[in-house]
Amino acid sequence: MRRSVRPAYLAVTLAGALTLAACGGVNSAGKSTKTTDTESAACSQSVGITDKEIKLGVLSDLSGPVAAGGVPFSQGVQAFFDYANSELGGVDGRKIDVVVKDHGYDPQKAVQAYRELNSQVAGIPLSFGTPTTSAVAAQIGNDCMPLVANTGSEEDQKDGVYFSGSTYEDNTLNAIDWYIKDGHHKNPRVALFYQADSLGQGALSALEFASKKRGFKIVSKQSYAPTDKSFSGQLAGIKASKPDVVVMASTVGATFGFYGEATAAGAKWDWLGLQPSFAPAVFDLPFSKAFQKNFTIAYGGPVAALGGKQIDLARKTLKKKFPEAVDNPPALIGWTGAYMFYSAMKAASEDGKLTRGSIGNALSRLDVPTGGLGPERFKFDPKSLTPGVPDHSDTIVTADRKTEGSLKVVKSWSASDLVDEYYRSHK
Repeated sequence: MRRSVRPAYLAVTLAGALTLAACGGVNSAGKSTKTTDTESAACSQSVGITDKEIKLGVLSDLSGPVAAGGVPFSQGVQAFFDYANSELGGVDGRKIDVVVKDHGYDPQKAVQAYRELNSQVAGIPLSFGTPTTSAVAAQIGNDCMPLVANTGSEEDQKDGVYFSGSTYEDNTLNAIDWYIKDGHHKNPRVALFYQADSLGQGALSALEFASKKRGFKIVSKQSYAPTDKSFSGQLAGIKASKPDVVVMASTVGATFGFYGEATAAGAKWDWLGLQPSFAPAVFDLPFSKAFQKNFTIAYGGPVAALGGKQIDLARKTLKKKFPEAVDNPPALIGWTGAYMFYSAMKAASEDGKLTRGSIGNALSRLDVPTGGLGPERFKFDPKSLTPGVPDHSDTIVTADRKTEGSLKVVKSWSASDLVDEYYRSHK
């Protein structure tokens, strides 16, 4: 699927947004400080780059089980580059064209779609979906393909993969610490419902770490496969454990399926969700009011209710281009990935060389103001423990149909003191 870039008509600039180092290293999950060889055959490629155009790729789910997130993600990317072309002159006069590929949340289809993009594009400003990003992660290193993923587990970190926000481990640590400290729940009985892949494994690892540090007990751990449609077995296991709170490391389909079954069965526990557990589609479901009242989420993406220059700009652009996506939070995350990638391309171009390797190196040392898309700055550091993560903070939110952007702020950007300790202990 290909979507051509269309002009936007907004007179807002990104002045002062680009404060990047000219070159840098791409670190492999903090275990080394390897520098990309920009003169290598793969990294010196200028595929997708001409004097007049830069072609970029998007890998997303437009037709599968998480299309409720995948569609607005890709619309957010497109909206940003529409704006960049019409108001910022593209990249030094080069217009940006976006080629969107639908993988349907199928890792094999994602690999095939990536192979097609590899011969066409200079980089990928959005790869959506944990299993699909993992499926292409090994190959992008060989191809020196710079890539921004919506988010993921630290287990997913590979050379050249950069997240647009906090990890699933961060979500878990920030959520449970908020519940204990701010929610005043001492020594809660905690159950975990998790997807059986790196999304769930990252959450499980972080929750087990937090239980040792905070002294609470994990009374049930129930996994599910991404293809599961019924969760009666998992529900029975969790119900029998008599939890105070259930942590949901799940995508929206499983979240809504399990939550619906649990509420129908009379579940009375509290609910904590990770970022992928929410989509505005919940507002049209029978249990919408209960979900809005009882379900709290640790969210590492932009929250429209917090405002900011980039959020305001994104919403104005989306209203013109994709009005149905304005209050769908993933659209702002797509905008975030595109903003990061554009900033790296500008830095590479200003350094005098626009190739896959130079874009990747600029991305690896990105340091730009978030404009409200995050807490303060998006910063990647190849020497850090988590070089592909721009920040470990989350906003604690609840779903709210009446709030601009569909998310109501309970607590603004913050990170638990467990986060740094967790990553130090796992390296």
